[in-house]
Amino acid sequence: MKCKLLFYFFVLCFCGAGCTQESALSDVELKDPSAIRPEIVFSKAKENGSITQYVYAWINDKNNDPVELKNGGVLLNGKEMQVKTLQGLPYYSGLDIISDIRAGYIYNVGIKLNSEKTYSASIKIPDKDLSTLTLPLSQNRNQDMVISWTEIDPNRELKLDILNYYRKDNQEQTEEFPLSIPQESLSQGKHTIPSSYFKNTENVYKTKITLISTVKGTIYEGFRAGSKIEATISIAKSCQVY
Repeated sequence: MKCKLLFYFFVLCFCGAGCTQESALSDVELKDPSAIRPEIVFSKAKENGSITQYVYAWINDKNNDPVELKNGGVLLNGKEMQVKTLQGLPYYSGLDIISDIRAGYIYNVGIKLNSEKTYSASIKIPDKDLSTLTLPLSQNRNQDMVISWTEIDPNRELKLDILNYYRKDNQEQTEEFPLSIPQESLSQGKHTIPSSYFKNTENVYKTKITLISTVKGTIYEGFRAGSKIEATISIAKSCQVY
């Protein structure tokens, strides 16, 4: 179920709301890199002792419809990524090529437009993984929450995601709040979350705090605007709220 939710997340993020069909560009051998917008993501998420990793690439056209490159493909460190489909829409997966997204490692991606032309992208994973996130086992909704982490790097951009759980009409509901982390907290490896984030959700009984690091790599500039390669490393923990 968790993997299926991740797939739907990718459809929304990389295809967008208007993505309903495969691009007509899948039927022709492409020669012009400006016809496509590659979006490549590496993700490593830690939660409750488990790790979920994925490496996906979407190749989109000007209408945001996904393309399967005829006589082409996507290479990860020189090996062909597998073409897969979700609801009939093609994407490329690299999970069979790398089993673990390694800290400090450089990954090279080639977008093979056709049998002759390949364009490059690369990304360096941060030198330190996010391995420790500390927060209370339970939290008073009227008090601020102090969290901390051990991988302190004042030059590394981090952000928080707060997901509050509550019940409405006997159904579990969630409410999400993004939160930026100021430079002072980055230098200390500690941050205080104001109690307002818990009080704003009526009948909140649990919250999940996710610490997120996102880095961007370099990609051939001749692709359509919005092309990117990025890596997201995250760690999450939950606690009860009373």
